[in-house]
Amino acid sequence: MSGTLDRLHIGDLLEWLRLTRASGRLLLTAGAITRSLDVRRGKIAFVSSSQASERLASWLLRQHVASHRALLRALAISQTRSEPLTAVLVRDGGVEIDVLVESGRSLATALATRIMQEEGVQFTFKPDWPMPEKLTVDLQLDCSNLIMQAAYQVDTLPPPDPNKAVVVANLDSRTLERIFWTIVAEL
Repeated sequence: MSGTLDRLHIGDLLEWLRLTRASGRLLLTAGAITRSLDVRRGKIAFVSSSQASERLASWLLRQHVASHRALLRALAISQTRSEPLTAVLVRDGGVEIDVLVESGRSLATALATRIMQEEGVQFTFKPDWPMPEKLTVDLQLDCSNLIMQAAYQVDTLPPPDPNKAVVVANLDSRTLERIFWTIVAEL
């Protein structure tokens, strides 16, 4: 299933996924950025983005959940051992699952808020997307609650000032490439 959100509101799409208890990956593309929502039995299980500053590791860094070094180490271990980042953070980084779930839910709200502010968002739902049977972190986020929280933010937060310099803390690919090999050597 695919289309443009001009014809179908994000809330309607998520409500359909909830009512049908769908499972799969919902891709939402606006311009060069694709945001993904993994859906399990009608609830949001995980979210991500093609933009580095909108990924969980960058979000955790901005939320001060873990240090820059700890997140880079967890990313390196995750990549080299093909383990989910969240599993590594829980096992080796001392991050509680509840903290990861709460951070993931706030990231989901931020992504939904940004999607609601975009024009001409293309969506594709992939019901055959492979999802592991058990996730270390499952947001268990109700689609209706996500849209209500995102709509509240759209209505109450002032629009960003395009002239204001934005300082973004993220774990971009250039930084990861430089530090990745150092951390791998330490392992």
